[in-house]
Amino acid sequence: MLNIHSKTFNPEILYVFDALNTGPSSGSRHSHDFFELTILLKGDSFYTIEDENHYLAEKTVLVFNPGTEHMEYTKEGMENVQIHIGLRHFNFSGYKRDFFPLESNII
Repeated sequence: MLNIHSKTFNPEILYVFDALNTGPSSGSRHSHDFFELTILLKGDSFYTIEDENHYLAEKTVLVFNPGTEHMEYTKEGMENVQIHIGLRHFNFSGYKRDFFPLESNII
């Protein structure tokens, strides 16, 4: 169980934006020095996460801890809508700052 202190858990929201992607398109491989949450609201897409390729369907949630390399690519005929949320300055007891303790990037 995560030890969250509700009176002190107050992350800084860096951005929240939605994106419509229509294939063919490809992002660039990158990572962040903060935490990013991505939600695939509609459609499907492909992501490369730390050199592993993944097909992702609607309602998939992606969790990118700082330093996690990732990129999205959408093939011809594919379309999707995503929400991207960047956060920093949060901490769970016993874990690194800005780190969400999950075993997989894909939920």
